[in-house]
Amino acid sequence: MLMQRFSRGVRPRGRKGTALIAGTVAAACAAIGLIPSTAGTAVASSANVTRASQAAKPLSLWFVDGFGSIPSWERVERQFKQDATGLGDKATVASIPTANAATMVSDMDQAIAAHANGLLFCDIDPSEFKAEIAKARAAGIVVVTIGCVDNLSNFSIGTDNVAYGRFAADVVGKSLHGSGEIGFDGSTRTAPNQILQVKGFKEEAAAKYPGLKVVAWEQGEGVPATDATVITAMAEANPALKAIVCISSTCPEGAPAGLTGAGKKPGQIFVLGIDHETPTIAAIKKGWVSETIAQCWFDSASLAVGLMQGALTGHTGMKQSWATPVQVVSAKQLPYSGCPASIIPKP
Repeated sequence: MLMQRFSRGVRPRGRKGTALIAGTVAAACAAIGLIPSTAGTAVASSANVTRASQAAKPLSLWFVDGFGSIPSWERVERQFKQDATGLGDKATVASIPTANAATMVSDMDQAIAAHANGLLFCDIDPSEFKAEIAKARAAGIVVVTIGCVDNLSNFSIGTDNVAYGRFAADVVGKSLHGSGEIGFDGSTRTAPNQILQVKGFKEEAAAKYPGLKVVAWEQGEGVPATDATVITAMAEANPALKAIVCISSTCPEGAPAGLTGAGKKPGQIFVLGIDHETPTIAAIKKGWVSETIAQCWFDSASLAVGLMQGALTGHTGMKQSWATPVQVVSAKQLPYSGCPASIIPKP
């Protein structure tokens, strides 16, 4: 078994790219803070896929990771390598510290030139990757997108953003007893996943919590310092603000400074985070972030490997779209080590 990893240069740590996709989330049916998976009929677990048809020749599986400087994505890399090499395959990780579509396409070209059998990546912008996905599929490569849903790849692992928005509305609506002014902080108002999240939130609020009123939608641009600035401005411009809903992963990190700048104290405004990065967990511990919604596709690399294995060893009929669950994490759930394997879909 072989395992490779290479990085693209040395770049300053940044999360603008991951904030654009960080808000991508799962199928709805809540039960004590958990949205169960809506994945379809199981065919086989990744560890049990039949390998007889290709046992003499290990598969070449690639992961082009556009967010290599982010701990959660580093965990996806480790899981991908562990599962692929555990089945005797060659795992190659092209790790890019800061998301850049052109660099990702270049690395995908390398995978194609190397005659990869499977390719995992995050389709941060379908318009940017449409041609490259088609090129890889034409070369016989099984393409899987994780964290960024699309209908172009062979398989798409991620979250239902409208359902995420509805789930977030339920969390906020119950916390505020159905009434109060709400503000969003995302990366940009044009990020497709965030548009859908806000849509789902507004629909659920209108149906179940008519007393909730959205008064702001700020753009933190995927930079914690900018998040802090817009959160301060949001709170100062809306003195009756009761809750802030983060729809980018840098928002929770910027919340403490932003709320402090507006003269607020921990817990004075309900802040709903997204994902469970280290700064988010720290903000929960200090009371600045009330709860966060953890997305389980960060723990779904095994599913990706299993789908590649299944498609490459003759399994047919597997669905294209795989919704992953989410969990609400509050101070009561700390320490939090991620979504348990028992709730991750199996191929």
